[in-house]
Amino acid sequence: MSWIGFHGRSAGIAKALGIRSEFITGGTGPAPLRYLRAWRETARLLKRERPSTVIVMQPPIVALLCVAFRTPRSVRIIGDLHTGVFTNPKWKWALALTMRILRRRGSAVVTGAALAERTRAYGVDVLELHDIIDEPIVVSDAPDDPKLATVLEREYVLVPLAYSFDEPVDALLTAAEAAPEVNWVLTGRAPEHVVTRAPENVVFPGFVSRDDYRRLVKSATVMAALTTQEDTMQRVGYEALGEGKALVTSSTAVLREFFADAALYVTPDALSIEKQVREAVRTAQLLRQRMIARRAELEQTQQTQLAALAAVAS
Repeated sequence: MSWIGFHGRSAGIAKALGIRSEFITGGTGPAPLRYLRAWRETARLLKRERPSTVIVMQPPIVALLCVAFRTPRSVRIIGDLHTGVFTNPKWKWALALTMRILRRRGSAVVTGAALAERTRAYGVDVLELHDIIDEPIVVSDAPDDPKLATVLEREYVLVPLAYSFDEPVDALLTAAEAAPEVNWVLTGRAPEHVVTRAPENVVFPGFVSRDDYRRLVKSATVMAALTTQEDTMQRVGYEALGEGKALVTSSTAVLREFFADAALYVTPDALSIEKQVREAVRTAQLLRQRMIARRAELEQTQQTQLAALAAVAS
């Protein structure tokens, strides 16, 4: 259960476990109105399906509260805790409440050891599970958005962004300005001040369709997954892993441990990003080979993690 239009981690976990994935948005408009609609839709779904276990993506805390209030106490609730539960100023106020519900009603799943330790400190049973390593999905070459055709023909660095508090967007734009020979593609709904500030070698395709996003990943020379926060795994990094792409990511302990020598690492400043992106473009073939080898290593660990989660969820 995910209160979002789509999320690769949620879909991947559901597919691997052979269970349904439900994505509920609540439509458009102010957050309180969206959450009210999502609550009603979730309540109807739970009443109709009567599940024995529900895995709930977190945040938002409202989704967890809905499942807790609208199911009998016999229903097990597993919180899939994203890093924002712990670090995002928008949601970390609800951390204690999140843990109290999961301690009473079920357990949690997180991406790594650091978040697992923080979760256990609240007395919550927890399993570690990184995002499911997906096999590359082949889609036709013709993009849904015709404007992407010229982008896909060139070499480029793909930087998927949510324009969140933990993304070094200013440093990224300065790095792009300092490396004019590199084409940079920044997806997501970019704020107007970001678009205005960007140099000419930065393309903003906006929020693209799922198939067009796959095309962008498939054709990218390098992918970049950047955060200023420790203990934060990057969905973009998992996508680079699945596709076997050269990756530039942040120099945090959790990312270095996960990707090992299969990625290049940066501090969240313009000079570091510029230097490592240029190096990744130059050595893209070598980095792709390392990423494919790393994927094979991690797939073995993932099967064990999935078996543990399946046992808990059954």
